[in-house]
Amino acid sequence: SKELRSKPQQQDLQKSVYEEAKSETMKSIISASRLSDMKLKRAQIEAFLRRKVEEKQELTRRLTKLKEEDATHIRKSQELARSRQKQGFTFIHIVLALLAGIVFGS
Repeated sequence: SKELRSKPQQQDLQKSVYEEAKSETMKSIISASRLSDMKLKRAQIEAFLRRKVEEKQELTRRLTKLKEEDATHIRKSQELARSRQKQGFTFIHIVLALLAGIVFGS
């Protein structure tokens, strides 16, 4: 009779230990899963940020190149304007010299 009573208690104890172990195992699995998810999200965010930094560097390189090209165009344009100005003065001088020669030569 004593054995019969201790058997259900032993089964209850085993069941209780099993349920607690099962619960702890589930908690650790969920915890590991959450940690894994967090690591994955962190890796995704880091990859995204790396791409953004690379894009910014590329845009900065392009902008620098465009500024250099602009500076080159401005310099060439100024040189051309000065050259035309000199040619214009030379042309005016030639015309004036011809006119002076015609007027004073005759």
